[in-house]
Amino acid sequence: MIGGKSVIDCMVRNLTYKGASLEVGSLVGIPAMFELSIPVDNLTRKCRVTWRQVRRLGVQFV
Repeated sequence: MIGGKSVIDCMVRNLTYKGASLEVGSLVGIPAMFELSIPVDNLTRKCRVTWRQVRRLGVQFV
């Protein structure tokens, strides 16, 4: 937890200006909306989950 926020590690599998495909260890605990932070690219975007699979999810930037 950082600054009162939960942190979940993920791997970005696809990134566009509209959204991203993310791979995670587990979908448990991932809310419908969250903030995605990619420090290496100095990128932070609010996201809405649009689909979920076993260990992957798609998000749309809002």
